Amino acid sequence: MKREIRILALALAAMLILVACSSAQDPAPAASASSDLQSQAPQAQASESQALDAEPEPFTMYWWGGVPYEMGPQQVIEAYTKIHPNITFEYVKLGWDDASNIKLDTALMSGEGIDVYMPTRGYLEKAEKGLAMELTAFIERDGVDLIADIGEDMTTYMFNDKYYNIPTSRSPCIYFINMDKLEAAGLEMPDSSWTTDDLLNLSKALSSGEGASRSYGAFFTYNWGNMWLQPSAGFLSQFEMFSNDVSEMILDPRLKESAEIFAQMQDIDKSTPSYAECAAENYDPAQMILTEKAAMVYSGTYLLRDIKNLEAYPHEFKTGFALPPLSLKYPEKEYAVSSLEDPIMISPRTAHVEESWEFVKWFYKEGFDGFIKYGRVPSYVGYTAEMVSDLLVSGYENILDKDSFIEVYNSARPLSSSLQGVEVSIAMTALNQQVELAMLGSQSIDEALEKGLSEGGKALKE
Repeated sequence: MKREIRILALALAAMLILVACSSAQDPAPAASASSDLQSQAPQAQASESQALDAEPEPFTMYWWGGVPYEMGPQQVIEAYTKIHPNITFEYVKLGWDDASNIKLDTALMSGEGIDVYMPTRGYLEKAEKGLAMELTAFIERDGVDLIADIGEDMTTYMFNDKYYNIPTSRSPCIYFINMDKLEAAGLEMPDSSWTTDDLLNLSKALSSGEGASRSYGAFFTYNWGNMWLQPSAGFLSQFEMFSNDVSEMILDPRLKESAEIFAQMQDIDKSTPSYAECAAENYDPAQMILTEKAAMVYSGTYLLRDIKNLEAYPHEFKTGFALPPLSLKYPEKEYAVSSLEDPIMISPRTAHVEESWEFVKWFYKEGFDGFIKYGRVPSYVGYTAEMVSDLLVSGYENILDKDSFIEVYNSARPLSSSLQGVEVSIAMTALNQQVELAMLGSQSIDEALEKGLSEGGKALKE
């Protein structure tokens, strides 16, 4: 009996050794929380990486994002599969709405059909909910320095001082200007020192016609939800609109100034379409500038993909670029130029952890060219103004002004930093809704700001 027990024990020990050896060679198992992956991922994935280097197995990588497939993702996929022919991609297009955000969260919770993704909203919520893999250990292992690669504002995309995403683009909010209309009116392109007074004067000078046939001097992007904030401040750095501990909203003086400028432009000068007209007609930036309904449009650089789409928007005029105007009232405050956008993240339940990380690391630093061609500006500082402008303008020199784009791109103005989080989003929505009511004539600007700041403050404390 003792001999049989010893034999059984030895057999069991041998089986355990075989299981252990087999587990060490398999890909790391999917985990329910990214903190678990952080502690084991670099070590557990090393043998997997070595095995793939020796004989890469074919597999499908599922990538979700909001950018249309043919306007960046397709070009990126083609470039990457030349390097890694064993990988086949499936790209799932997300919308920029709540329904798409819920769809993404559901897929991440199920752990099926998604490896890497670029959410269209709720960036840090994904980490908070355990729906994003923590990348800190991989970043440290591979010697990646995101602050050096992207900038100090990279820290605003961290959750609990840990990395869960890499924002791949900047979204400069700038003016797109019909240079032919300027020339016909005997006006010159604004430079980086132009002011809100110049904006008012230019907008009036470039407006003409009446009623449905009116052509406006300026248009501000309606579907952003902060149309009233765009004439003066553009996107204020949100750090200037909240207390240091983000427990209350602050009345930065540029908020009122911007609302007053917008009210003058829509009600008195008639140099920009009103809130009511924008809501009724559902105006968008591409439509306004490319049908010459507006001479100047304030929007993001994604508008470039529409400007270059001559089949959908045939036109011959040249588009120039300008920074947001400064305020004579507040000369010490230079309006921010661009904020980080398009974060790429990894599903914590992917079966291809190491491969997903290698793609993410390549994409933000080396593989962003395809996105640049269609209007995305890279976050990685290794892309120079010349490199970006060449990718954007090449073949379209007759309709895009390269010199003014380079001037905007090389701006020394501070970058905008956006605070993340559900409570901040709710607070900003409350403020925008109240000021929108003022623009529709339901209350005064002072009343709107008072109510909006009060409601926003409540959202921050809940």
